[in-house]
Amino acid sequence: MDAQTAAFLGTALAVAFAGIGPGIGIGLMTGHYFDSIARQPEIQGNITPQYFITLGVVELLGLFGFVSFALIAFGIVDFGSAEAVADAANQAIEATAQH
Repeated sequence: MDAQTAAFLGTALAVAFAGIGPGIGIGLMTGHYFDSIARQPEIQGNITPQYFITLGVVELLGLFGFVSFALIAFGIVDFGSAEAVADAANQAIEATAQH
């Protein structure tokens, strides 16, 4: 498997998890939101702004996964050869070990 294929599969997994995670999070959050309003209707005005802010943050996580997949899938971001990445990692490890 070459570096481009590995990057493509890795980003495909990232977008899959980035879609599943926020989906579960939004579902749980919305369920708890409506459950709390059903128990105490008077707090709806207090928790609604926090609900929508948190909803946006959780949804942004899914968007990050999709954007990273799109950047790599369409060739906008290129990782270069696997050897160059390995050499850079080895140089960073050696530099850290020297300090």
